[in-house]
Amino acid sequence: MEKIPCLSTYMEKYSVFYLSKYSVTKQKFKTILQRKINKDLYQKKISESQYNKSDVVIELILEKFIRLNIINDKRNIKARISSLVSKGHSLKKITLSLMKDQYEKNLINLEINNLKNNLDFEIQLIETYCRKKNLVMFDTNFNQNDKDMYNKTLNKLLRQGFNLENCLSFMKK
Repeated sequence: MEKIPCLSTYMEKYSVFYLSKYSVTKQKFKTILQRKINKDLYQKKISESQYNKSDVVIELILEKFIRLNIINDKRNIKARISSLVSKGHSLKKITLSLMKDQYEKNLINLEINNLKNNLDFEIQLIETYCRKKNLVMFDTNFNQNDKDMYNKTLNKLLRQGFNLENCLSFMKK
């Protein structure tokens, strides 16, 4: 294996390559860079001394891309939420997805509260989900009087994380 002479240049090139493909959060990008350093140490591409300096290099690279506005958590979370809303995910599922993407908790809470301020927002989410999955009024075979079909559809909505009261009010329409 060939040793890497300058860790900062190497990591910066890798960062540009990675960020050209994916949009990530600050914390997730930091984790990815740390994983890359660990992998390179294991493959003996970098020395122990370079590994010891890697935390400083990662912080410098992270700050550079934040300053250049390539990594912008506020912009990315709004785009991610709009994508999840268009798919018809529940607020609970949106929150879990954002936590998995390693957004900051206070930023997640702020954006979710902004969504909750919109009246009947969860009803709109349920309608989007039902349209995508051909449930309730979008299913030509749906019969509200058939208890089994009604309960099966209700359970499906509840498993997706929607609120019981909102599901019942939506299904009565």
